[in-house]
Order: sequence, then C-alpha cells, then structure tokens
Amino acid sequence: MLRRVQARAAFAPSVAVTAFGAHQANGMFKKQKNAIQKHNKHVRVQFVTATEVKEHANNKKKSVGEDLTVPAPNPYTVVTPASYPTGFRGTAGEVSVREAPKSPVTVFSGLGSRGQITDYRQAVTAAVRQGKKLGATHAVLHPPTTPITTCDGLWTAPSVLSPAKVAEKTALYGVTAAYQYDRLVTKAIDGSNHNQTKSTREIKASSKKQPKRDFSIAVASSETAAVKRGTAIGRCITDCRNLGNLREDEGVPLYYKEWIQRNVARLPGVRVRTVLVGDQLRRAGLNLLHSVGKGSRHPPCMMVLEYIGDKRSKESLALVGKGVTFDCGGLNVKPYGAMETMHTDMMGAATAVTTLKCVAELGLKVNVSCTVGFVENAIGPDSYHPSTIIKSLKGLEVEVTNTDAEGRLILADMLTYVQNYARLRLAPTRIIDLATLTGAIIISLGNHRAGLFSNQTELSTALYQSGCHTGELVWPMPVGEEHAQLMRRKMADLVNAAPGRAGVAAPLPPSCSTLSTTTGPGRTLILRGWRTTGRRSARRTLLGSPASVSSCSWTF
Repeated sequence: MLRRVQARAAFAPSVAVTAFGAHQANGMFKKQKNAIQKHNKHVRVQFVTATEVKEHANNKKKSVGEDLTVPAPNPYTVVTPASYPTGFRGTAGEVSVREAPKSPVTVFSGLGSRGQITDYRQAVTAAVRQGKKLGATHAVLHPPTTPITTCDGLWTAPSVLSPAKVAEKTALYGVTAAYQYDRLVTKAIDGSNHNQTKSTREIKASSKKQPKRDFSIAVASSETAAVKRGTAIGRCITDCRNLGNLREDEGVPLYYKEWIQRNVARLPGVRVRTVLVGDQLRRAGLNLLHSVGKGSRHPPCMMVLEYIGDKRSKESLALVGKGVTFDCGGLNVKPYGAMETMHTDMMGAATAVTTLKCVAELGLKVNVSCTVGFVENAIGPDSYHPSTIIKSLKGLEVEVTNTDAEGRLILADMLTYVQNYARLRLAPTRIIDLATLTGAIIISLGNHRAGLFSNQTELSTALYQSGCHTGELVWPMPVGEEHAQLMRRKMADLVNAAPGRAGVAAPLPPSCSTLSTTTGPGRTLILRGWRTTGRRSARRTLLGSPASVSSCSWTF
C-alpha cells in the first residue's frame, strides 16, 4: 500500500532551512550574488510591531507611501524603510511588500502590539506565504529585535523568549508556513502543467525519487542548533499533516502501519514492541478495538513502539493515539455535513507517532512509548451494532449505545494493553492520550484551544505551560464523579455514550479510566475538535497537527 500511494504521487519534501550569523551576511551574498541579480527570486522578510509603525508615521521623515529609493541588493542584511504604505498598521499577520531598484523584494510583516508567540507565528506564516505568492525561491527571515513573549497564562505573566527560542520558532514556523498539500493536483489553475499524467515507467522512476525543493529559507541567527531543532520539529509536523491529508482510498490502516515501519521504526533508539492486525486483536482480547474496525474491508491494526533515550532513568512517557482512518459513524451514521472531513479522525495517532519520530530524530534524553490503533468505522455485514455488549480487555462489559462514540472504545483497550500487556522495557509512569474525540470541545472552547482532562496536576501544569510557550493552547476541563455516574447502567458495567447533551465531553475520561487500568500512572487526555472551515482551510493546512508535536518536545 505504501508503494501504491507513493507511485500515485510523491509527497513534497519539507523546505530546507539554513542559519547564518551577522558576520556571514556578506559571504552569503557573494555566493548568491549572480543568482540574485539574474533571477531576482530572493525575498527579504523583516518583522515590525504596530508601535514601530506608529512611531515611524509620527516622525514623518518622508511622505507616507514612498518606496525605498536606496538600492539594497543584499537580502541577508536588514533595511530601514523611508516609510510604510498608507493603511499598513503592523497588526499581527499583516504584510507590506516594498520594492527598490536593483534589490530583492522586501516584505514587512506585522507583529501586532503584544508581540506574543501566537502573533509571531501569524507574522512568519503570512510573510513566507506572501513570498511564495510573489514567486520567490528563497526567503531570508530576519528575527525581530523586539521581545517575543509567551502567551498569557492563568496564573503567570508572559515571559520573554530567549534568542535561541526565537530562532527555533522562526525555523519551525517557516517550515509549516511553506507546507502545501497539492500532490494530487494535475494542472494549475492557469492551465499550466503541474503534475502531468505520467507513463507507468515514469511513475516507477519517480516513486524512487523525492520531488525537488522549489523553495528554501535562511534564518538570520547564529543559533544554529536552535534552527536545526525548529526545522526538525517542522518536518515532523509536515509528516503529521501529510498523514492527515490522505483520503480514505489511500489512508487505510495498512498504509499507516507500513509508513510507521519505514519512517519511524528504523530510527536510532526506536523498537517495535507489538504489531497486531485483524483477528489478532480479537485473540489478544482487544475486543473493543476489533469490534469498531471489523465492519470495514480494511482490517484494523495496533502498533506499540518504544524509544529509550535515557537508560539511567526509570521514568517513561506513554503516548496513546486514536487513529480512525475514516469515521462514517457506523450504523449510527453521521448526517450530511458531518462526515466529509472524517479522514482526519486519525490525527491523534498521527500526532503521537510523529511526536515519537521527532523525539528520536532530535535524540532527546527521554524515554517514550507510542501506542496507536488504526481502524475504519464503516458500515458492512460485520459492523458492530447499537445495543451490543462487548467485553473489554480489562474484563468489563460495555453496552454500545452509539456506534459513533467509537474513539473511547479504541482508547480504553489500548490504555489497558500498554500498561499491562505491552512488552515495554520501561512501564509508563505518565500517559498522554491524543484524540479528535468529540465536537463538544469545539462548542466548549472553539477552534484554537484543545481540551485537557488530567488526573495529575504536575503533568497538567507542564502541558498547559508548554502550550503557552508554543502558542498551541490547551485548557483544563473538569472530571468528577457526577460524570462517571452518567456512564453506568444496569444491563452492563458501562455504556459508551451517556444519554442527552449535558456534559458530552466530560464523561470521556472517566469511561476510559474505568475501562482501563489507569490508577497508577498519571494520565492526561488531550481532546482537539476538528474543523477545516474558515480561515485555515484556505491555506490547505490541517488545524491541530502542530499542537502536541511542538508542545511535547518543549516539555521533554
């Protein structure tokens, strides 16, 4: 399956990112001088705050709207504009394009008045995409000289990021901003050939080669290690987005299994502990997971991987990800408008496995295991039915009241397995579940925060603070005995969905905890709602994929 997807159209590689110090600017220019003067495909990116724009306008050294008149041919150095265009206020994500004779295009990108990390991400993203829109092949990003701060916390004030962290975020946001999933576009909008139809011989040849990069980034910073770290995180986010963008005809459980075996299992320090496919799941006692996926023609599978980065430590973090490759709702079928984006219902598993990939590539001194289950919740002769009572791996009987509440069933069996049956070198001391589990989180928190359910204050606080540092925000949600009561019934030990609309998301953690053994290690469930409408969908990127990759790497 992996070869078939690759032969159809290869994934574009992540952009290349390099770092250079101030003393290297002239040397970089000499190497690229001929290309810059001949093709003029370089773009200089500088960041300005709303305060700087306002102060510049008050000085009124030159008339507003006047272009740069002094040639500045070296994009690896910064320029001071004579003025900013009328209407440019420097708000977060606002860009202004300036041109000067015999000089590369200069893009000024606004940081807003706060200068927080979320504003900086908008600024870098808007600037890089503007550069690509202008046809540039190389963007030189000059990190701001003004402070970049973390987001406001519940009990803490924003703190200023170090130059190394700013350089890391610059590279990270540059890579994610340049991402575009267009591997299946055969012709561009203007009619020019994009991905032309190829012969069988050409397809076989192209499947062995990666597409050439047509865009690269340079970061004006001497923090080379930080830039490399940010680039590595950005590459893993790109992998996560690519996995989530696959539709049902390509993104099947078998494909994800093969992708993990090729791209993650071979990394230094990573070992595959368990691979169960199809009826092997039932024989191992994972009846909940097997029941969800048995109605599909694509057999379900579960994988357990482990990375040992610190042999002296007894601490180990377990990542558990929900991977429903397509969710039509089962026999409780979803209505029109709620099913079309359900190929992204596997992003919990994609985030978990690419987080492990990122940790291994960075060689972090931590111990991490990753358990992912891939199933398709489909309608077929063998689909599990509403009112069916299924025995979980823990031994509890679960009545299925809604086949569209399949995520908690998958997670429950995997949680029990990773703690009691997985042949891990280190038993997990902390567990983090990642799932696109319910639209109730969107109703509760909107599209920009993930719900955080936890039974361990220390881990919950660390994840919350990491969200403030990365701009990928989470919000603590309540878990109480009143929510657990909603899941109990007389016909079986538990039901998989509580009746009514009250507290739709809250019963999920207690149901998973009851169905699995989670009394020992601290456990945190991160729920992210999924919506591709609006501002972000136009950019052809998926909401949510960077959240846990960058946040967890910061926590480690």
